[in-house]
Amino acid sequence: MDGIEGQPVRGSALGTYPDASDWGPYTVIQSMSTQANNTAADSTVDERVQLDVLGDECARTILIASSEGPRTAKELTERTDSSSATVYRRINNLLESELLAECIRFEEDGTHTTAYEATVDHVRVSIGPEGIDVSLAPRSM
Repeated sequence: MDGIEGQPVRGSALGTYPDASDWGPYTVIQSMSTQANNTAADSTVDERVQLDVLGDECARTILIASSEGPRTAKELTERTDSSSATVYRRINNLLESELLAECIRFEEDGTHTTAYEATVDHVRVSIGPEGIDVSLAPRSM
């Protein structure tokens, strides 16, 4: 995949686009074998799962660090007080709960690596007679 040095490349089933105007909201590489178009409107994740994930300090640290821009698993491990195995488990939990997305980051030396980026700016939890509602505000990419 070609990309702009140091910039993440997002992909869809139609190809990859280094130009942000072509990305669309949340068209990112979700995993190595599948692509997903993550928007709050078409989310199929159980809100309780999202709340459970956010209850973990390591997951919150990963989400905060990745909101600053794409971070590798190694960079995320350095930001936490957790082992790399724990960080990978939390990354997977965040991916499954659609709070994190996977992308490819191209370095200046021409190499590329998998990186992770937060998909939301805000999480709003409402509690009412009908139960708990979790609303996600998409991150402007």
